[in-house]
Amino acid sequence: MPASHGLVATAAKTAFVSSPDACPFCGSARSALQEIDLGGWMVECVDCHSTGPVKDSATAAVQAWNCRMAKADANVIRGSCC
Repeated sequence: MPASHGLVATAAKTAFVSSPDACPFCGSARSALQEIDLGGWMVECVDCHSTGPVKDSATAAVQAWNCRMAKADANVIRGSCC
């Protein structure tokens, strides 16, 4: 299933996670949640291929990506996210 629907399917389980925000670098709304290793997850921008940090769950990867987007906003106070 596409990550934009908030569902991540693996052979072992299906989990609901929030959708990734737009890319903090190019602004694209096309980002994808990917399982990159056994238990490793990250979000990647489909257009510029920037990636978020690798986390141990799909939910944590999306939260880290979305936090990164917030940090890219000049109006966000440093350290206020994640």
